[in-house]
Amino acid sequence: MKKQATTSAEVTANAGKMTATHNGKQVDAVNIHHRKADHFLEQYTGLVIGKGQVKEVVDLRIYHTNTTAYACLWVNAHPLYVSGSGKAGGYGYCKKSAAAGMAIHSAGFTLSQNINGCGEEAIREAVTAITELVANGKPVHVVRAHA
Repeated sequence: MKKQATTSAEVTANAGKMTATHNGKQVDAVNIHHRKADHFLEQYTGLVIGKGQVKEVVDLRIYHTNTTAYACLWVNAHPLYVSGSGKAGGYGYCKKSAAAGMAIHSAGFTLSQNINGCGEEAIREAVTAITELVANGKPVHVVRAHA
């Protein structure tokens, strides 16, 4: 069977898709001081769908105090069990995505695109990329919940 040529629109769409890799170990585990349960803001949950079940494999929680955003990431997908956290303060950029980027790096992941300070959609794309990495080709879905 002859393979159909890829259109330039397909190439452009795939070229922009974020991907994730893992280096085999986490840099740092979750810092308990970054988990601010009283200041929960939102959560991104990566789900893998397969064999009649849905499994939660990625959990990224964002907390926000007056001037600082905190993020904690947990990945529970056999054989990869890692966690990480990060924080970002100051003004003039998206602190949530900066904290999320630091948590992702802390857990040992590298993303194909920088998300630090890049907004909420970048967070969703990063969680999707990590979920796809651990899903072994199964369908994935990311859910965002907020306070």
